[in-house]
Amino acid sequence: TCSARTAQSGLRSWEPAPKGKLCLRQARPGADGGPQSRYSTDRGIEHGGKSGYTVIMIKLKARSALTALLLAVSVFLFAQEEPAPPAPPFSPPEQAVPAPAPARPSPQVQSVQAPAPDALQNYRVGRDLETRGRPEAAASYYAEAVRICIDELSRNPANMDSYTVLTWAMLRQRRYSEAVTWGERGLQRNPNDYRIIETLGEAYFYLNDYTRSMAALQRYVNAMPRGERASTAYFFMGEIYRNQQKFHHADIAYTTAVILEGSLALWWFRLGSVRESAGEFAAAAEAYEKALSLNPGYREVSEALERVRRQRPPAPQV
Repeated sequence: TCSARTAQSGLRSWEPAPKGKLCLRQARPGADGGPQSRYSTDRGIEHGGKSGYTVIMIKLKARSALTALLLAVSVFLFAQEEPAPPAPPFSPPEQAVPAPAPARPSPQVQSVQAPAPDALQNYRVGRDLETRGRPEAAASYYAEAVRICIDELSRNPANMDSYTVLTWAMLRQRRYSEAVTWGERGLQRNPNDYRIIETLGEAYFYLNDYTRSMAALQRYVNAMPRGERASTAYFFMGEIYRNQQKFHHADIAYTTAVILEGSLALWWFRLGSVRESAGEFAAAAEAYEKALSLNPGYREVSEALERVRRQRPPAPQV
């Protein structure tokens, strides 16, 4: 088709034409002064030639050479355009075939592993049983703790926790020489493990090696004055001084022990005994009375209290 443009006074314009026709409309003034239109020529479009080129036959009567030239250029450009290739037939996109789901493995029965044996737990159970007056039952737990620790050290000789619990358990079993052997072996790995150092102080005490015992205990309290075993270390220092009949030194050591841990009747009894030996009967009576308040059935304390009361001088008459 042609684009229509109204023209007056002899101007030409393109306008719609029948299908297959390319037409130029020539406008002339009518009798009433309005435009009068007519088709001046008939154009046909023919396609032919062996080379596939397009031949356009144009029959045109034009007044203006410039108009004819512009028309020729337009037709020439139109002839150069090749028809667009036909669109390929529509085919729906291929659906992606989902990959087969991996086969689910057959359920297997999972083995439940037993918890690893705990030497420290066995030792604590043994201590609890011993405190409740069941030493036979406690002995089996101490033995199990020892077995576990030795097995752990066979696989990891640098395990300081195993050395510590092992020496504790052996101490409760009264295997003092073995406790010293394992403790010294552990200190070769770590010379500053104060848990083992304090245990060695107790083991040497029971072996009557007071020199080594006092050295280990003093080393512990100097490094750990508020340590977990500080009160026990001071108690054993008091025991050494009492056996050596250094009663004032023993008084200081026992007093420090009961300040740190004042709930043990035995320790108050020991404090009262060294004060009694030093002739301090009033102070001794106070210690004995404290021991009886913690354990009213403590027969030795009751006898000692009666004894010191008889030794006390009568109160002065006012």
